[in-house]
Amino acid sequence: MTGWQRERVAAFVVTVLVFIVILLPELRYVPIWDGRVYANCAIGAASNGFAGLSMESLRCGGHPTQGYIGILAVSQVFRFGDIALLHMTNIALGVVALACIRVVLARLFPDPAHARQLDIVTALCAVHPVMLSTLVQPNVDFGVYVFFFATLAALLSGRFAWAAAAGVLLCFSKETGVLAYGVTIGLYAVFLALEGRATPMERVRRVLPMWVTALPLALFGVHVLWWNATHAQSAVWKHTWQQGTLDGFRFFDLSDPTFVSYAAGIFVVGFMWVVTALIAADLLRGGVRMARGLPN
Repeated sequence: MTGWQRERVAAFVVTVLVFIVILLPELRYVPIWDGRVYANCAIGAASNGFAGLSMESLRCGGHPTQGYIGILAVSQVFRFGDIALLHMTNIALGVVALACIRVVLARLFPDPAHARQLDIVTALCAVHPVMLSTLVQPNVDFGVYVFFFATLAALLSGRFAWAAAAGVLLCFSKETGVLAYGVTIGLYAVFLALEGRATPMERVRRVLPMWVTALPLALFGVHVLWWNATHAQSAVWKHTWQQGTLDGFRFFDLSDPTFVSYAAGIFVVGFMWVVTALIAADLLRGGVRMARGLPN
């Protein structure tokens, strides 16, 4: 191992240690609100040991959560009702996510001159308040976070079978995971096919090794058909007043106090919109330069 590689490993170890030290005092924290719902669901699924883990028991909050909740539930099989063990499992998944984020950054910016900056970006992800709070307040969106980066890291490393394995867990964390996986795989296939100059057949041959990445979407599709045929509740989450999936897009009333409260929480109390605005401005500038034929 070279000195440069040892520095990268040391930087990641320090990031993980800081991440763990921040969370250690919260190992006995009992989740509330939605976090309590998902924690109870994972613990309840393990009440009968491995025999109790099923597609029905691992489905929480009306979402297809069998992938992420299944991992949490396994921890409870070994020590039922231990909330600290539940949090420790989430922390382990957080470390996996951080490792995958670092791999993604390394693939996107391979120049060794950027290595220390990428270490800092990874450390910032580790101490982000939203990520830390989701770890002690279990939420299926965290499963989407972990397995999305796992899928992306495998894709950018050319390991399509691993991408498919992570994709199964991503699709079975929440409905948004299916969308994230489908868009990611689709865009990667398009970019791979269009890269450089090649004949149509050569472009097709580039994409063919990705066939395995279609399996998670096919598996989820089969699950939806089976679930809807054998259960009264829809496989995809809906409000109780929804008659169909599209009804979910018809409940926005801009004058509704709840909507105004949510909007204030996102655009005033939250702060990620500031970062989003900076990224959008940079993308706009890059797009204009691309249209004018200027260097990146």
